[in-house]
Amino acid sequence: MNLMYDLRLFFDEIATFLLSPECFLCGEKLDTYKVVLCDNCVQGLERYRNPFCLMCGKEIRDGKIICCGDSPVEFVFAVGNYKMGWGRLVEAFKLQRQVALKEFLSRELAGAILNSGFFDGFEYIIPVPTSGVKLRERGYSQTLLLAKEVSKLTGIRLIADGARRVKFKRSQIGLGRDERIENVKGTFGIVDDRIPENGNIIILDDVMTTGSTLKEFCGTLRRKANGRIAGLVVARA
Repeated sequence: MNLMYDLRLFFDEIATFLLSPECFLCGEKLDTYKVVLCDNCVQGLERYRNPFCLMCGKEIRDGKIICCGDSPVEFVFAVGNYKMGWGRLVEAFKLQRQVALKEFLSRELAGAILNSGFFDGFEYIIPVPTSGVKLRERGYSQTLLLAKEVSKLTGIRLIADGARRVKFKRSQIGLGRDERIENVKGTFGIVDDRIPENGNIIILDDVMTTGSTLKEFCGTLRRKANGRIAGLVVARA
């Protein structure tokens, strides 16, 4: 399974380099295959400067961390807005097998950790687990690929197999808020004793819409973890 996973990922990357010598967003021809976006698009992407509250959705300012006291996640930091170009990048990476975007998205996530100041003292990164159904469809876990790269760039320890999906009902795409909450109930489980009891954990995901997945996953981690837990996503929808 691991060999097939690695081979499929390798050939996806090769295909991306061979077939996409142009900017993913505007289509401008690129001089090198080492980049996936032109300079204008990279500079034109708007980036968030502050985290937001998972419960009320408000931006957290003035150096504050906790907004709503009943939030299971201390705060969520999104690199950018889903509708402002970031969604197209996530969809291409996750749904269209454009794995060459991994490096760019990972650098942006790592930059949020290293430069925002909100993640000081966080020691672990745990990706939201991908279901077996989606893993078989795509051949890879987009959250795990990102988490591995972010861990390398930041030096924050990756816990790749500390949790897993124990059930999968259906995709969250197209569901309303209440349906999303119900759809992810009981989705996650902890594997053995790999979750640190007192460590501060960053949950990494690609997109946050209503926050139901982050809340459910955080609730699962709380069965073991007593430290701080924050969320980090590429795009906020």
